[in-house]
Amino acid sequence: MACSATDTGNRVKAHCPGHITGIFTIEDQEPDFMKKGSRGLGFCTELGATSEVSFTPGTGQINISINSEKSDAPVTKLALQLMLPKLDLDITASIELQAPMGQGFGMSAAGTFATCLAAATALNIPEPMKEALTATHLAEIDMGSGLGDAAAMAAGGFVQRLAPGITHTDFQSMQANDAATPQPNAVRLATPDTEVLFCILGEKMSTQEIIRSPKTKEIISREGAKCLAEFEIKPDFDNFLILSNKFARDTGLLTREMSEALSVIEGVGRGSMVMLGNSIFAFGDIDKMEPVLTKHGKIIRTRLTQAPPSVM
Repeated sequence: MACSATDTGNRVKAHCPGHITGIFTIEDQEPDFMKKGSRGLGFCTELGATSEVSFTPGTGQINISINSEKSDAPVTKLALQLMLPKLDLDITASIELQAPMGQGFGMSAAGTFATCLAAATALNIPEPMKEALTATHLAEIDMGSGLGDAAAMAAGGFVQRLAPGITHTDFQSMQANDAATPQPNAVRLATPDTEVLFCILGEKMSTQEIIRSPKTKEIISREGAKCLAEFEIKPDFDNFLILSNKFARDTGLLTREMSEALSVIEGVGRGSMVMLGNSIFAFGDIDKMEPVLTKHGKIIRTRLTQAPPSVM
């Protein structure tokens, strides 16, 4: 898409929620990146990412900072290049992440989605949500940094990813929840308006190493498929929490430290491992859980959100 300096305007800022996966499969056999990704269950959080984007006359250079520090931001840069392949403007994007990278909060996708949405809006590109969703998903798949966060973020709330990849109806269908709308790859389910607590237990994990390991992929997909089938029998949030814990344990992804942290909140809360991070999530009596989990790691409190990515 060729754009010129006449398309420049005021800075545009957008926000994208974070997304936490509790159960997933890895389904990357299709050569078409639009059909690659995962099935799974997760929820979106108010803590996510904001990005302010501006354009100046130039040759398509992309300058990105994350939390006020210059960054290569390879996923975000690739997404912008995919969305704006013939841009004759320079792009500046200032991304603020509200949660840590590499801990399963979906920050890579959130920062990228917010940036692409702001850029598409600033340039008056038709259907900016669709373009941002597509570019973010394709970049995440190409870079191995994620599988299904973008589709879930486009929905907001408690999301079930029914099929891998995205469709061009997703950005409309997932937000409309209209039975007459073509079936999307991901749907928003009923969810409580509640607070969630996270406990970060240690160093970040490499999503790429895990999702590209043949042995780990096989285990994750097998156990994920079992848990998703069990969820269909009782498709509610409580069962999601039970099955997320089962999935984390049966895949061997749950570490001893995570298990110990989850054990200290028994009776006052319930949760599981954040996929894929060295952290746990928990729902229940947050005020009682926080002091006991503080001994295990850094605490973050936020709320679930139904809100999809939006221009601010």
